Amino acid sequence: MKKYVGLLSLCLLFSVCNGKEKQKMFFTTRSSQKHLLLVRKKQVKSIPQKLEVPFHVETRNSRWYHPDLIKSFTIVNKNKIVVKANQSFSQQFIKEDFFAEYDKSIDLTKLDESIVTIPFILTVIPVVWISNKTYSIKVMDKDLYHSLQEVKKVFRIFYPEQKWAGDIIPEQLVTNTITPSTISDEPALAILFSGGLITILRLPQDVGI
Repeated sequence: MKKYVGLLSLCLLFSVCNGKEKQKMFFTTRSSQKHLLLVRKKQVKSIPQKLEVPFHVETRNSRWYHPDLIKSFTIVNKNKIVVKANQSFSQQFIKEDFFAEYDKSIDLTKLDESIVTIPFILTVIPVVWISNKTYSIKVMDKDLYHSLQEVKKVFRIFYPEQKWAGDIIPEQLVTNTITPSTISDEPALAILFSGGLITILRLPQDVGI
């Protein structure tokens, strides 16, 4: 299972922006194995767009209903998110609740749910795919959703022996736009930093060292 998660991280470096360069973002997430460092503050504007994926609220009471992947999530001290996953999913794949903790200057309460739940989604998505089960989720970032569809194709190419039939169906897609901070005239900059060789080599180029 670890090789699938590792491959996802590599694929996301090339896919998560889905061909769009809005603003370079430099951050990592802090969970049990990851760290999130925001270099400069940005303002994120979220625009919800409904029914861009095959989900209808009416299906909740039908045989086509898919269980919610996220049972609940809580923001602690403004800079930490704790996610409780679907009970059956947790019993099978997760031993503990997921958490991501950020620098104390980060206020997660100001961000849309489609943003704060991204670390959880990226952590569990390979497991969801390989489980061949479909789950629903309340909201998801639009670029992330479409990018993950492309990443899934890569998984199928690399590991054709697996069906990769699982999926996450969002009830609502949200378009998040990043507005640079107006505190300084200098351009705001952020980079996805995983601590790997590629990001270490890329960092001096992006910050102008």
